[in-house]
Order: sequence, then C-alpha cells, then structure tokens
Amino acid sequence: MSRILESGRNSLKACCRGFMVFLRTILPLHASAWEEVSGPVQKLLEASDTEQENLVKLWHQQTSSQLNVICITSTLMGSVIATAFTWPLLEDGDSDQKVVLGIWYSALLLALGAIATATQQAVKLARLNTYPDCRQRVCNMLGVYEGQQWRPRKVQLFIWQTPVMLQNGSIYMFLAGLVLLIWKTTLENWSMDQLKIIILFTMTLAFTISVYVLTSFGLYWSSS
Repeated sequence: MSRILESGRNSLKACCRGFMVFLRTILPLHASAWEEVSGPVQKLLEASDTEQENLVKLWHQQTSSQLNVICITSTLMGSVIATAFTWPLLEDGDSDQKVVLGIWYSALLLALGAIATATQQAVKLARLNTYPDCRQRVCNMLGVYEGQQWRPRKVQLFIWQTPVMLQNGSIYMFLAGLVLLIWKTTLENWSMDQLKIIILFTMTLAFTISVYVLTSFGLYWSSS
C-alpha cells in the first residue's frame, strides 16, 4: 500500500513539474501569476514563529477577500450567461447556434464550479481560524518539511488557484461563444448595417483583449 501511495505521490509531483514547464513555455503570463502566489507561501513557511504568525493572518485575510471577490464575480457571470440564453439571436436553433449554446452551457458550469470551490475554501479558512494552533495547521496544509527546509505543496498552490481559474475559464468561454454568435449571424445576413456592427464589435473586442493582456503583463510578468 505504501508503495502505491509513494508511486502516486511521485506521479503527482511529475505532473506538477510538467504543468509548470508548460505554463512557462506556452503561457508566460499565467506562469508569472502562479509564481506570485507561490512566493508569499514560501516566505510564510520559512519565517520565524513570530513573523509567521503575522504572515499566516495576512494570508488568511487576503485569501478570504479574494474568495469573496470570486464568488461575487462568478455569480454575476452566471447571471449574464443565463440571461444570454434568452437573446432573440438564438431563437432559430441552427447548428451553429447550438454550438454557441454548448459553449455557454460550459461557461455556466465553470462559473458554478468557481462559486462552489470558492465557497468550499472560504468555509475551510473559517474552520481553520477556530483552532488554537491555526498557524501550524496552515503551515502543514500549505507546505511540507523535507531536507531540513520547508517547501510549498504544489497541489495546495493549485487548489487555491482553482476558483479564479474556473472563473477566468467561464469568462473566456462566454466570450468565445459571443464572438461566434455575432460573427456568424452577421456574415449570414450581409448588409451595410451588419457590416457596421461587425466592424464596431471587432474593434471593441480587439481593444478589450489588448487592455486585458496589457494589464496582465503589467501586474504579473513585469514584476516577476
């Protein structure tokens, strides 16, 4: 049994290392965001007892605030997606619109997943805070003591990023469905008015994506 557990643990570590290599190579901005999360955890684990007490409280407060924001944002996102199902553009029910519906249903599931995981983690933090040895429990949860030093658990770093990951996935999928719906509908009913719509929509889309990438670069990559 111990060999099976050890094998599973080693496989999980290998997957985490492969995941980080993939992030740094394909998605450098996301990799920088990941490192910005792991850095404070590493400092928390290596701090002295007095400093660690303050860092654990700070981590607890900041994580709780982040989870609250994710819950609110994901709830709003779910409402937007649910409202979009009633749009007149989806009444024809052709194959392309069914693809859009499939994408939006997936986006709705991701939003619900973000709410569920964020709520679960918020409850976990609240329960941890009731223990007298909360500091030690948090350290044991976030890190592991190996080779005379603490190191963050990659699995825990991933777990605490899942709510925002699911939320972002929901936004991306809703946007993908929206682009497909607007472009497909406009191209099928070609006219000057439709051309104006698609030009304005495409320009706004390009501007929004550019601003998002620029802010992501400024917040994470340039500070890494």
